[in-house]
Amino acid sequence: MAQVPNWKLRRLATRAKRVQARRAAESPAITAFGATLQPKADAYITAYDAAMKYTAHWRKEMSEGGTAVATLTKELRGWLALVLRDVPGFDGSSYNDSPRVADDVVEDAERLMDVLEEYRDPAGLALAYSPQALARLGALPFEAVEFCSECPPV
Repeated sequence: MAQVPNWKLRRLATRAKRVQARRAAESPAITAFGATLQPKADAYITAYDAAMKYTAHWRKEMSEGGTAVATLTKELRGWLALVLRDVPGFDGSSYNDSPRVADDVVEDAERLMDVLEEYRDPAGLALAYSPQALARLGALPFEAVEFCSECPPV
């Protein structure tokens, strides 16, 4: 079964209204269709027009979200390599395992930030790069990443 594209249905709704109004005098059956056809066609036209206005905004948001996910993933990979090297017993296998899922990337970044804040070596000192890593990871637009639940692949 073929599906008619929405843009074509939008055009047909406008045309159906005109045809029904023009032919209503020819038959009581066609006149009867006017009671439901006119409001339904108007509702469809309004909904389609609103959706098309939103599409441009949605595409912009998805693009920004995809960029934010890619930026956060890149930043996460860089700091993760240093933490793996410098923190004994740190298991990095659960980090960055699904870089295409925005929520997972945000969660991984938050968990890495927790490790950077809490880790102390036997002398009680934090990692030398912790302040820079926390500043970089904390400065990234998490809200843009969180919005992007259906971001295009990175």
